[in-house]
Amino acid sequence: MLITEHELCTGCGVCANICPQKAIKMTSSIRGFLYPAVDDNICIHCNRCIKQCPVKHDNVAEEMKKKVYAVWSKDNETRIKSSSGGFFMVAAKYILSNGGAVCATRFSDDFSGVFFDICESESELYKFRGSKYVQSNLNSVYSRVKHLLDNKRLVLFVGTGCQVAAIKSYLGREYDNLLCMDLVCHGVPSPMIWKEYIQSLNTEYENSGVKSISFRVKRPSWKEYSLEVIFNNGQKYIRSKTQDPYLIAFGKDIILRPSCEHCKYACLKREGDITISDFWAYRSFDFKTRNDEKGISCCIINSQKGVRLFELLRNDFVVVEKGLDEAIRGNRSLIKPWSANAKTDEFWNLYDKKGIDALIQYCQPFRISKKMKMDWFKQDHLWLIPKPVLKMILKKKS
Repeated sequence: MLITEHELCTGCGVCANICPQKAIKMTSSIRGFLYPAVDDNICIHCNRCIKQCPVKHDNVAEEMKKKVYAVWSKDNETRIKSSSGGFFMVAAKYILSNGGAVCATRFSDDFSGVFFDICESESELYKFRGSKYVQSNLNSVYSRVKHLLDNKRLVLFVGTGCQVAAIKSYLGREYDNLLCMDLVCHGVPSPMIWKEYIQSLNTEYENSGVKSISFRVKRPSWKEYSLEVIFNNGQKYIRSKTQDPYLIAFGKDIILRPSCEHCKYACLKREGDITISDFWAYRSFDFKTRNDEKGISCCIINSQKGVRLFELLRNDFVVVEKGLDEAIRGNRSLIKPWSANAKTDEFWNLYDKKGIDALIQYCQPFRISKKMKMDWFKQDHLWLIPKPVLKMILKKKS
C-alpha cells in the first residue's frame, strides 16, 4: 500500500502510530531517513493511515491577520544560551509553572540522535533548549501527548511545521489546552550522517564520550554561529558554520530529507499558534533596540491562542513590532522551500564509497567574503553611527 509519495513523505510516523493492526513500521532508508513500510499480510485496508496522513491534509491555525514581533529575553543569561532571543525558554517556563508540560526535542544520552520527549520539570528544561540540526523522531510522544491532553493538562508542543501538522493529524480534533509553536525550518539533515559524524569526532577526541553539544554557540557572533562539542575529558571542539563540515553540508542543502524541497509548510499558512525563528533581517532605528548580535527571535502570531500566550509573556521581553515583509526578508522558508543542492547525488555517491570521510572531503571550509560582511554591517549597524563620527572615520580612511 502506498500511503503517500516517497518524495513527499516527512517521516512523521503518524501512520504507524494510528494503525489499529500495527501493520506499519518506520524503517530507515539508505540515506538514514525514516519511511513507513506496510505489512500487507496484517493490513486490513481501513485506510486510516491515508486519511490521517498530514501531507494529504491541512491543519493550519485559524486564519487571522498576523502580528509580527522581534523579541529577546530581558534575562541576559537566557538570551545568550538560547539560539535566538530566548522565546522558547520563557514560554516553556511559563507553561511548566502553570502545571503544564512541554513537548519538544532533545538529544539522546550519547548525543548521537535527536528525539521528541516531554518535559514536566524546569530543572530538565535545559535539555530541550537550542536548535538541533538533525531530523528528530516523533514516534515516542504521540500517545503520551494525547494522554496529557485528555487529562486536561496544558501542553506546549514545539516542532517544525510538518511535526506540528503531524501531532494535530494524530489527535484528530482540536484541544483548547494544546498550544503549538512551529519553527521556521531550513530543512532536516540525515540522522545517519549526524550519528556517524559525532562518532567520528568522539574518536578523534580520545573516545571519552560527549558531555554537551550546541549547534548555535554565538561565537564569533549570533549570525556567524558555531558548533560546539564538549567532551567528558574536558576537551572542546568548536567550529563556525563556515568551518565545520556538518554545518556546511546543512547550510548548502546537501544532506536534507528529499521531502524538504517540496515542503508544503514553507508558506505563510502556518501550523502553529505562534511561529518562531531567528529575525535575520532585523533592523531598528532606535539605539536602545539595536541588533547587538546576542540573538533576536522573530515571533509571528497566527491565532487567538497565540495572542493570549504572547500577551502573558510580553513583560519578560524587549518587544519591537515589525512587518511581515521584514520577517520574510530574512527567512525565505516563510514563503518557499529551499531546493536540494545540485551536487546532492554526487555527495551520496562519494559517501557510499568513503563513508563519513566524504563529508569532510566534500564540505571544505570557506570564508565569508569581506563584501558580504560589509553588507551585513551596513544593514545592521552602519546607520547607527552618528553622521559626524562616520564622516570623520571615512575621512581618516581616505
